[in-house]
Amino acid sequence: HEYWIVGEGPERSRLKALTDRLEITNHVRFVGSMPREQTLQKLSECHILLHPSLHDSGGFVCLEAMAAGRPVICLALGGPAFQVSTAAGILVAAKDPEQSVSGLAQAMLTLSSDPELRESMGRAGRKHVQENHAWEAKGAQLKALYSTCLSSD
Repeated sequence: HEYWIVGEGPERSRLKALTDRLEITNHVRFVGSMPREQTLQKLSECHILLHPSLHDSGGFVCLEAMAAGRPVICLALGGPAFQVSTAAGILVAAKDPEQSVSGLAQAMLTLSSDPELRESMGRAGRKHVQENHAWEAKGAQLKALYSTCLSSD
């Protein structure tokens, strides 16, 4: 198994030092920043998206992962908590740091050891995105909203 960290940020040097200290550098690859198309390609090559953000109000990467048919592991906070259903991923409660880390680790073990679950969650996520977040779905939702507003007068 290999863990990819995509993007840049202030934690990169600390994370690199941590992988050295834990002697897991051969299992963690720091991919760095890349253009959107490359990022989406990388997302389609992975098995699972782990999104452990505490402060992400949007979490659009979760929708992108689900659109690519990948299950998502995220904290049950912010945008990801509303976007990711239990059919499409594992939402981990964020009560305290120890519990959150333990929950994320258990979720990774669960999905990494169960290819059928990854596949079914990936299908559910793709279906969810197509039915609720694709342009056609958004257009239908807006049309229904406008129709409701116009008919109420």
